[in-house]
Formats: sequence, C-alpha cells, structure tokens
Amino acid sequence: MNEQLMREEKSQRSFSRIEWIPSIIYGLLIIYQIVLAIIHYKTASYDAIQWLGWVLLWSTIIFGQLPVWTFRKYGKVKKGKNYIHTNTVVEKGLYSIMRHPQYFSWILISFGLSCLNQLWYSFLISILITPFIYYDMIREEQSSIKKFGEEYQKYMKEVPRINFLLGIYRKIQNYSRSS
Repeated sequence: MNEQLMREEKSQRSFSRIEWIPSIIYGLLIIYQIVLAIIHYKTASYDAIQWLGWVLLWSTIIFGQLPVWTFRKYGKVKKGKNYIHTNTVVEKGLYSIMRHPQYFSWILISFGLSCLNQLWYSFLISILITPFIYYDMIREEQSSIKKFGEEYQKYMKEVPRINFLLGIYRKIQNYSRSS
C-alpha cells in the first residue's frame, strides 16, 4: 500500500513538472524578444509602431502589478506567504473585469516587444506564445476550481478570462441594472 502511494505521489510530482514546460518555453521566448528589442530598437522602421510597443509595455504595470496589491489586500493571504496564496476568490479591482490580468500582461509584453523591434518573426513568436500563456490560464483555473469549488465556478461565469473590454461592459451593465 505504501509503495502504491509513493508511486502516485511521484507521478503527481512529475506531472506537475511537465505542466511547467509551456511556462518555461514562453519565458525563454520573451527573453529572446527582449534581446531582439535591444538589438533592433534603433533600426525599426515605424516610430508609431514603437510608440504602440511602449504603450503596451507600460500598460503591463496596470495588468501585471495592480493584481499583486489586490491579492494582498483582499485575498486573505496569511502573514509571511506569497500574494498568490489567497484563501478566497478575489473579485475586486481588475479581478472584477477579468480573471487573469497577470497572464494578459505577458501577452502585452510579448506584443509590445515585437512592436519595439518590428521583426516579422518576433510577431510570429508573440502569436506562438499566446496559446502557451492561455494553457497556463486554464491550468490555473483548474487549480482554483479544486481550491475554491463552486465559488470559483460562479466567478468564471461572471467574469471573462482576459477580455477586459467585455468585463468592463458587463460591469457597467450590472451597475446600471442595480441603479
């Protein structure tokens, strides 16, 4: 019996390592895009596209860092724990309009870097990175369903995954109904 439990535990550990492969792939690809942006920044042809890249990169402060503060404030994180160790479903701030603002920020970073270097294969990398990030969002949702159950499933029905425009529309719609 103990041997079977040990095998199951080992299987779960190796599976969790395999789950991280997409994250490692898109992390390395984004590092590659950073290098490309540094090397090719001065040779890029269109200033307007570079400005768009800067706007996308600066917007990641909102989508990438604001959730850290929101989780710490509303997530009932135990003292000494990382902000991701929430003990409740957070539906405040950005999490009231989209479920995965931090993953969305990785997509913005990738496309922002592509706009800075303006290389066709960098845009292709951004397109290829997006499904890997999407996979991580789904993996995170499965984990949250296990942790929070029906409460998270209800939240999933009310708040879009990363479509913040739809999230804003729904929030306005709900606000106008309650007024």
